[in-house]
Amino acid sequence: MDEEFRVRKEYDGAPGAAVPWGPALRRRARAVFSRLGVGVAVILLAASAVQVGLVYLLDAAAPAWRSWPPRMWVLAFAPLYLVAVPLGLLIARRAPASAPERRPMKAGRYLCIVLICVFMMEAGNLAGIAVQGLLESVIGVEPVNPIETFATDESLALRLVFLVVLAPLIEEFIFRKTLIDRMRPYGEKLAVVTSAAMFGLFHGNLAQMFYAFSLGLVFGYVYLRTGRLRCTVVLHMLINLVGGVLSAELVQWAGPGLGKLSELSEMGPAELMQGGMAELSTILTPGVIAFGIYAVTLLLCAAAGLVLLIIKARKVYFEPAPLELPRRRRFSTVWLNAGMLLFVAVCLFSVVNTYL
Repeated sequence: MDEEFRVRKEYDGAPGAAVPWGPALRRRARAVFSRLGVGVAVILLAASAVQVGLVYLLDAAAPAWRSWPPRMWVLAFAPLYLVAVPLGLLIARRAPASAPERRPMKAGRYLCIVLICVFMMEAGNLAGIAVQGLLESVIGVEPVNPIETFATDESLALRLVFLVVLAPLIEEFIFRKTLIDRMRPYGEKLAVVTSAAMFGLFHGNLAQMFYAFSLGLVFGYVYLRTGRLRCTVVLHMLINLVGGVLSAELVQWAGPGLGKLSELSEMGPAELMQGGMAELSTILTPGVIAFGIYAVTLLLCAAAGLVLLIIKARKVYFEPAPLELPRRRRFSTVWLNAGMLLFVAVCLFSVVNTYL
């Protein structure tokens, strides 16, 4: 207790001063990370439990609810945002917090970060497709991608409200504000990487896991250096708008033309010369042209983001933390505790469930 009291006193009184490593500090750190793991795990578990209960109640009380157009949005997000998130945050936010210093960010620098985010999104997406394809070839089962159901919903208004506005606001508050503020005293780099890993796992499917982790690294670092949650919320909104809603809209608009292009790509040279070229003028619809412009623009932005990431990487820095964990103790302290193991188990179950 004497050592624990000293640790608390030095940390609270001099946030810039490092505290020597000791058993009390390790116990305290493990308890903090365990509480955070339990908090996020409870969000996932409570959301699933309430969703199941809600389905049974609605089936019993009003069977016609299944024909209601916004049913999947209400079923997915109402239990999550109205019950699970408040319950999980009630647990996680009891851990002591230390918010980063608030600093301004110039518009030019923010634009660079937007381009880097586009690259991280595309690179993470390709990694997810590769891993998912490899796993599919091994087990012979194609996974269900939960986000496709929402991204291709007919209601543009619902997609904008839930995917572009609500999801970024709530996820940034959980994974940047709540988690990083409580992990930061044990190491800034540790806080960014761990919160990004939890952000990726939280999505519960391989299609989103890798790009969510990649983007989580950028969002976490931006929040750490600016102390302003709105900076990461806007980034998150832009990525969801461009990578989710806008892409789905353009694919839908260009659908018939893209289908014909796919058929042409499968023709041999002789067939293409005989009939394929004549159809080309009918294939280049406004939707296909718009999709082509979107794809090329996204590719150019991703290439610019890669160049900027290489240039800016040497300027990335992490300030020393008052309760900095020794390198050899980081993994065991952060991940090998009851709360984080529970969180990982719940997330992996969600991934496995997409293949069942």
